[in-house]
Amino acid sequence: SLTHVGNHLIYSKILYIAISSKRKRKILLSKASTSSAKPTKNGSKAIITTLILVGSFILCFLPFLVITAVNQYTNDVSHPVLVTGEFCSSLACILNPAILLYANQAFRNKILTPIRSFAPSLFSPSPASSS
Repeated sequence: SLTHVGNHLIYSKILYIAISSKRKRKILLSKASTSSAKPTKNGSKAIITTLILVGSFILCFLPFLVITAVNQYTNDVSHPVLVTGEFCSSLACILNPAILLYANQAFRNKILTPIRSFAPSLFSPSPASSS
């Protein structure tokens, strides 16, 4: 559908920006080799996280796109297979926040703060059992 194509274009743009910014950083570093400029750990981590996000998006939507293309031309794909393709495409919505939670400490803190205030007993150390 049009939404899936739009999402694909957005993720393609993110990948393009990540790769081009990495190239620009390499060019700037080679020009400034006499200075103490080094690639930052956060910058490299952001590029890796972006590549993982784009890769997971592609892997999640690939089955959906193949099943939809086959169904468009043959109209012979069973309903469970179509549902499986749609489930795989929806899996990206679950994986993206999970990847961000794992990779980004600030994002993790922002998400866990309301949960900690709502259910503090889940995050507090258990009381020592006394004998």
